Amino acid sequence: MMDKSAVCRSFSKAAAQYDSLALFQRRINEHMLCLLPEHMPAGFRPVNILDAGCGTGLGIQCLKTFWPDIRVIGCDLSPEMIDEAHRKQLDAVVGDIEDLPFDTASFNLVWSSLSLQWCSPGQAFRELFRVMTPDGMLFFSTLAPGTLREVKQAFSGFDDADHTLTFHSEADLRKMLLETGFRDIRLELETHQVFYPDIRSAMASIRGIGAGNVRQRRTSLFGKQAWKTVQERYESFRQDAGLPVTYEVVIGSAFR
Repeated sequence: MMDKSAVCRSFSKAAAQYDSLALFQRRINEHMLCLLPEHMPAGFRPVNILDAGCGTGLGIQCLKTFWPDIRVIGCDLSPEMIDEAHRKQLDAVVGDIEDLPFDTASFNLVWSSLSLQWCSPGQAFRELFRVMTPDGMLFFSTLAPGTLREVKQAFSGFDDADHTLTFHSEADLRKMLLETGFRDIRLELETHQVFYPDIRSAMASIRGIGAGNVRQRRTSLFGKQAWKTVQERYESFRQDAGLPVTYEVVIGSAFR
């Protein structure tokens, strides 16, 4: 089970520096915005929009470029993330995607970018379904099992700790959406890479946005020789652009 208090602490600690490090998160929000018209049915127009897992408000800012006159409200587990959103004069409240602080049938568009991997997706889908109006649209992105493959391989075999989260497959997500009652489900799997000059900067970017694994910590010290081996393994992935951090992303839409 995900330790929600640990997730909250991790993202709260990262809040002040999040925007400067969240290059991939910004990229996906902007990419989703470009894809959104393809997923919307003809004549669909949002009335109330929820950004579920809004962080510092990157998604809210993207959505407001499309619909400047429509209310977009964000919700995030971390009070510090919400504070950062408020500093940008964005509408956002503290809340858990699995237990949203909104009335039933409140939104006809729910947006969620790279947040569902921090939840139990089945419970999150049920709660998002609850706050959506009939014929409302869910548009989301989340991470799939190929994410952080370099990290997994570089650290493999040193200890019993999981160095990344456990991500759900496209098939798993489709099954959960169907079981929740969603219809007209459309899922697309994409691979994205971000490049860094060395492993320390790559790992710092992952930790700096609060994206380290909070399920499990190592119980033993990680020695110099082990770290040297990890560095050598990661170097084997180097490309002309630098050391890659791979993200496998599911982008999906579904309707209530």
